[in-house]
Amino acid sequence: MFRKSLLAGAAILLLFSLPANAGDRVVARVGQRAITSRDVRYFQKENQDLPFPKALQALVKQRLILAWAADNGVRINDNELKNIITSIRKNNSLTEDQFAIALSREGTTRTTFMERVRDEVTASRAMSLAVSRRLKVDEADIREMYRKKYHETSSVTVRHILFSVKKNASDLEIKNAREKAVKLLARIRNGKPFEEAAVEFSEDAVTAAKGGYLGTFSEGELLPELEKVISQMAPGEIAGPVRTAAGFHLVQLIKRETVQPPAFDDVRKDLVEKWKKGRREPELKKWLGELREKYYVEIFPDDKQL
Repeated sequence: MFRKSLLAGAAILLLFSLPANAGDRVVARVGQRAITSRDVRYFQKENQDLPFPKALQALVKQRLILAWAADNGVRINDNELKNIITSIRKNNSLTEDQFAIALSREGTTRTTFMERVRDEVTASRAMSLAVSRRLKVDEADIREMYRKKYHETSSVTVRHILFSVKKNASDLEIKNAREKAVKLLARIRNGKPFEEAAVEFSEDAVTAAKGGYLGTFSEGELLPELEKVISQMAPGEIAGPVRTAAGFHLVQLIKRETVQPPAFDDVRKDLVEKWKKGRREPELKKWLGELREKYYVEIFPDDKQL
């Protein structure tokens, strides 16, 4: 409930109605505040007919959070609540009269509905605040995340000439393709310009017209077979044939550049958010467990409902 969009939840609330004569009884108590069977049924409708026991437990969690909110001064004031209710009404394309009729049809009053919304928003805000307070950023962890994720890398700019090999090529076809690559490599090393050879002989239609220009790539972006060979080459060097699933390649390393990692301060905010994200759920569970120990909780089971 706490992670859902308030407006989406409220829209569902307006679409489903409960029988006006539905039985109402206290099914749980958190501190001095009771949870009734009607409260649970409302929650079920808001949450895609969640089974009664799960809906009840979710409401107990909400009331625990609201108890903490009350003790820590977290509250939605009347003006803010009024604006939220107005947004809900407009989001559902309802006039004031239509909104009143919708509430009446489900057997509730505007005041009751407003308090339900106040509870939901307050609980969501309190939960976010409490967990944020508990997540004390460990700078050493953030530095270690930076060290592992960001480091000096290199990029390479390359050309290639491809002699393609079909997926189901025969041994003879594979041999012929390789021999063509070997012969062309010899001609290039004897003075034929690589770019000119690419235009004439490369079977990669996309790059052939550009003199075999393949582009600039960071580590891990090239095919592993090509990257392994190119990593051992010096700028200007030509190597091959290199076998890949596409066929046989002749490759030329045009240049290699060192790529510096971003400054720590430039990425610290993102790293901190990632650090918090990984700890938010465990910390939330721990906090909710502490709330159960701090505040009185009693559940009154009913065999027909549970």
